[in-house]
Parts: sequence; C-alpha cells; structure tokens
Amino acid sequence: MEDEYDYKMKIIFTGDMGVGKTKIIQRYTRKMYQKQEMPATIGVEFHWKRVYLKDEDLNIKALIWDTSGSERYRAVTVGHYRDSMGAVLVFDITDLKSFESLDFWLKDLQKSVHKECVVALLPNKVDLLQNDCKREVSEEEIIKFAKANQLLYLGECSAKDDINIKETLDQLVYEIKEKQKNNLIMTNVTSKDSLALQVEEKAMCGSSESCFGC
Repeated sequence: MEDEYDYKMKIIFTGDMGVGKTKIIQRYTRKMYQKQEMPATIGVEFHWKRVYLKDEDLNIKALIWDTSGSERYRAVTVGHYRDSMGAVLVFDITDLKSFESLDFWLKDLQKSVHKECVVALLPNKVDLLQNDCKREVSEEEIIKFAKANQLLYLGECSAKDDINIKETLDQLVYEIKEKQKNNLIMTNVTSKDSLALQVEEKAMCGSSESCFGC
C-alpha cells in the first residue's frame, strides 16, 4: 500500500548503450542477473525499489527510470529527466568511448534536472578484468572525473558479480534524502508534485514499458 512508504524519490539512469544500466538495475531491484545478452532498452523502462533507512526508520520508494543510450530515443529519454532527484551515470571500464561520453550525458542531465540533483558515478564491468579484458579507463581518471563534477563515487562495480551495486545506490538514496529534504514527496500528503509523480508512475506501469519492483 502507498502509506507503507514515507517518501518517494525519482532516480534516472543514463549512459551509452551496452554499458550495463539495465543489468545494474535488475541486480539492485530484483537481486538477479541475466547471463544472456539482453535487448537494448527501447525508450524508457520503469522499476522501483523499497529502501529502508534503519537509523531514521524511514521507508523510501525509489522510482528508477532506465533510459536508452540510443540517439534514436533521445527525445523520449530526455523528457523523463524532469523532476529527477537523483541520477546515475554508468560506463564500461573496458570501453574508453563510454567514459568519454560521460561529459555529454552529464551536461544533458544538467539541462533538465534540479541543481540539487544528486548524481552517482558507476563504472561497470570490473569483472571483465578477470577474463583478460583490457582496462581502458584507470581508477585515477575515474576519481578525477568524479571529484571535478562533484559526483558520488564509492568504487568500481559489477552487475554480474554483485560488486558495489547496493552500497552505491543505497548511499545515493540516503544522500538524496539528506540534500533534498524539502523537495521529497511525502506519500501521505496530497500535493501538486505527488500527484504529478503518481500520474507518471501509473502511466509507465500501464504502458508497454516494463515495470518491476520488490
């Protein structure tokens, strides 16, 4: 039921095609990993996750939008950036181009989101280094980029091996709560913002887009 949650927050995932956004989200929201290659996200897919902040006894409903990295769906995906309180930039550490594209994705986000939007950086596919894949982005470069852009960065991750996914995304939820206390939507209060988010949430779940939660 809706009143089981104290707050809702919207989080958007962005980055190039093939960097593992969908698999990261599935690992976080459904505790699963699909080994087989997945079809590219078409437009936007919607997921949600219950996050319990134990120290404050708060239940947060994180509404997570998985966006396509394809130029073909740019108009669709950019429209969903609006009202995001948090964002996650994802790239593949074995693909330099996906790292170099982060400037584009970050600027794209900043055009649409609130200035207090908390942005996390998730360098994915660290597991590939065990399979003799070459690292194309050093950790020093990653740290430098994160510091220069004031991004939340807790280390490299792997959706496959479940490395650093929950830690980073739970911390993102906490930092959103801390930074945007006055902007969070209380689920037991009817407001213009809460109604707008409910309409968007229902539209996504009622459309051909995917809707997952746990």
